[in-house]
Amino acid sequence: MVSILHILIVLAGISGFFLAYYIHHKKVTNTRLVCPVGANCEAVVHSEYSSFLGVSLEYWGMLYYASIVFSYIWIGLLPETVPSLVYLGIIALTVSGFIFSLYLTSIQAFVIRQWCTWCLTSAGLSTLIFFCTIAGSMEGIGSLITDNLMLLSSIHALSLALGVGAITVNVIFLFKFVSDYVVTIGEYETLKTVNNIVWVALGLFVITGVGLHILTPIIEYEGFFLLKMTTALLITITLWFTQFVIVPQFMQAITTDGEPPSSVRSQLHQRVFITGSVSLVAWYALFGANLFIQAVQSVTILSIVFLVLLAGSVTGGLALEQVVAHRK
Repeated sequence: MVSILHILIVLAGISGFFLAYYIHHKKVTNTRLVCPVGANCEAVVHSEYSSFLGVSLEYWGMLYYASIVFSYIWIGLLPETVPSLVYLGIIALTVSGFIFSLYLTSIQAFVIRQWCTWCLTSAGLSTLIFFCTIAGSMEGIGSLITDNLMLLSSIHALSLALGVGAITVNVIFLFKFVSDYVVTIGEYETLKTVNNIVWVALGLFVITGVGLHILTPIIEYEGFFLLKMTTALLITITLWFTQFVIVPQFMQAITTDGEPPSSVRSQLHQRVFITGSVSLVAWYALFGANLFIQAVQSVTILSIVFLVLLAGSVTGGLALEQVVAHRK
């Protein structure tokens, strides 16, 4: 039976698809995108943040909304043919869309500092889809996760491994690129690509982690879940601050070769080594905690180890920065 929530989701999905196509059409035809309410859509849709993993955000939007519309039409017309994995995938997709909308909105607010009315409308539509999907899935979400527990656990573990690998590459590149106190446009693009992979891994980790936590206490301990999500929040803050605040300031600090770094740039140098070290250690700590939680079985001990490692990462980051600085 088709519910009001299903109809709302399909209508929001259709609206979102044509909205994404409208922005795409304006961009490919080089037509000015008129922005209601006095915002600056052109500055946003043509910014360096208008793509993700090398693909324009409009394509991601059209793919997302088309998937939502197709899935809910399938559910509405032939519900008995829809496997539980598809239902779980829809929930994961809508959660991902909602989180990604928050990510893009934060970039408009704090990085570009310009607003795009059409982009905010799309974020509103993805938010509506998210809440309608969650509201319509509350009763059966536990059984959906139970039916696909192995898959969910595997994705959770793979997201950790992907995050560890991506953050390792990211930090190596980051420290190498800032060693001369300057980040070029090409270096920044490389960092942005690797950072996007880290963001994907972090999103998968949080979404699957919350899904597994619904089955608590069978799967995870309450304290361990809070520890993991707190660490994920720390990674989010340090990664966001590094990518969107510190590194762009390095790009503005290009000076003549051989000129000693200013005090401001020296502070930036220290900050990037601290945030990079904290992100790296936090990811490895998460990975290790998931391996040894059954052996340790004490969230208190794990929390103390986490704090010691994080404190060590700050000290180690500063020490490494001093070594790099004295070589220049």
